[in-house]
Parts: sequence; structure tokens; C-alpha cells
Amino acid sequence: MAENRLTNKVDDFFSKEITDTKIYLIFRSVDDETNEYLYRSSYFGFKGKDYKTFKDDYKEYLTELVKNRELTEYDITVTEKGSIETIPSTQVPNISKVKEVLTPAESQTITDDRDFDPVSIWGYIIVMKNKDDKVMRTYRKQVNAKLMKESKVLNFLQGEVKIIKSDDRLILDFKADAIEFDDECFVTNNHYFNQFFSYTEAHVNYANANFDELKEIDIIENFDDFHSRCVESVTLVKRLVAVIKEDRLTWLKDNFSKAKKVATDYGLKIDFDGDKINYTNKNCNISDVITLIRGGCVTDAVDMERYIASSVRKVGSTTN
Repeated sequence: MAENRLTNKVDDFFSKEITDTKIYLIFRSVDDETNEYLYRSSYFGFKGKDYKTFKDDYKEYLTELVKNRELTEYDITVTEKGSIETIPSTQVPNISKVKEVLTPAESQTITDDRDFDPVSIWGYIIVMKNKDDKVMRTYRKQVNAKLMKESKVLNFLQGEVKIIKSDDRLILDFKADAIEFDDECFVTNNHYFNQFFSYTEAHVNYANANFDELKEIDIIENFDDFHSRCVESVTLVKRLVAVIKEDRLTWLKDNFSKAKKVATDYGLKIDFDGDKINYTNKNCNISDVITLIRGGCVTDAVDMERYIASSVRKVGSTTN
């Protein structure tokens, strides 16, 4: 497999001397009035021999992480196993807020942060700069801090064992869920990346913001119930966002008779009433409705077998 451009970016970045490295620990809270997420950070670095060891180990880890991985565009609804997804940073929810606290002026050192609590760490970001002033940021969702709170931490020293208060211990695995160069994110772990930047909440907000416009299309009876069921599910709300962005409800209205036949041919459990889908929990499978709207009923071009696809990607137009 040919080297991808991310491999080249990582290699080029580390081919120059690393002149600065800081690890920012991110803490997240919720504004009581606006319900928006607020972020703050504490930071630290390494010195001397530990710094060289860290740089060497982290370079080796990132090089192996991106090696021979296919690059694909970020897909709201599904991740292609084994691939690294790319997305412009401007399209990542909350990332601009997070990046605002990634400077010493907007942060505090761990020793100066009186509110520092390892158990409350939301995630951490490693910011490295090389001799050419190129910046690389790696993002990681903290996943072990809460488990650590419940555990006993033992310190072995000169043959004796002491129990240390686990809240005072900081354990980071220095893995990366995403790598950012030049305002583009390369997502290496979709699950934790989505958690870090609160994608589910962003998807719900986006779906709710478009509720009136979707309802006006008037292609689904009981749209309020349909919408509510979607935003209650992590999977369905992602697919609803894709429906909105691709304007698939308008598409459905313009192609309703064909879509109705497809639903019958593929055995989808959908209740049709005239020129609308009559959505009810009892008579409609909401996943089937989303599948129809998203264009997930496909036919294999070789054996002409019918399949239900978890995701679809348009590759071009065909002519008869």
C-alpha cells in the first residue's frame, strides 16, 4: 500500500528538531445558564532525559499508528474499519473552544492549579512544535481516571509497600484518538474522538435546530414522534443528521412512488398512507424508515443481489 499523506506529514514533522512540547489536561464543565460546554486546562512538560525518551517513544508510536492506514472522509453514520478519517477542524464541534485553552496564557501549570483533580480530566492534548514552527496536536479522551478513583494504588519503595491516595495519581496512556495538522483532523479512533468533542450532543442540537424546516417538508405523518425517537438514539440521530445535510427528505418527496416500491421490494416495515409515511412505533420500524431515506437499499452490480447497507457513498452517475 502506498504511503498516505498523513504518514508523510508525521515523518516530515519529526524530521525536524522538536523545539517545544506541552501536554494540556482538559477539564469540561457545563454553563448553568446556556448549557454550553466550558473548557479549561492545566499543562506540564518534560525535562532532560525524560523529555528525550518521551519524544522518541511518541514518534515511534505515531509512526506505527498511521502506517499503511487508508484515509477516508469522515462519515457521520459509520466508520470504515481500519481506516483513518479526515475532517476539516472547522467541522468538529467544540474544537475551537478547546483550542482556546491550549496556550500557557489561557492555562495553568499543574503545580499552580489549585483545583487540579486527576479524576476529573476530560481528555488531554499534546501540542508539539518543530524547528520550522510547524505545529502538531494530538487529542486523547481520558478513559481510566474514574476507574482509578475506585482502585488502590500501591507504591513499592525499598522493600516496603505504601497505599497512596489514588486521587493524587495521574495516569496517561499517551495514545492518540486524532492527529491535527494545518486545521485538518485525522481521526484514528472514531469512538473516543466523538466522545471528546461531544458529537452526540452536537448532532441532537443540529437536528433540533432543523426541526421546523424538516417538518414543513410534510412527508412523514407524526413527524414529532419520529424526530423524538431519532434524537433519543446515538445511532439514529447521526443518521438523521446525514439525512438533513443531504436533504434526503426533499429527495424522498420528489421520488416517493419509486421509494415506496423499493420499500416493498426490500421488505421494509414501513406504513405508507397516500403520499406520506405514516410513522408509528407499532407499524413502522424506525431503522427501516431511515434506511429508505438514506438510500441504504442497494443492489450488487455483479450478482444483482439486494442488500441493506449500513452506509452509502455515491461514486458517480450511471447512464443507460
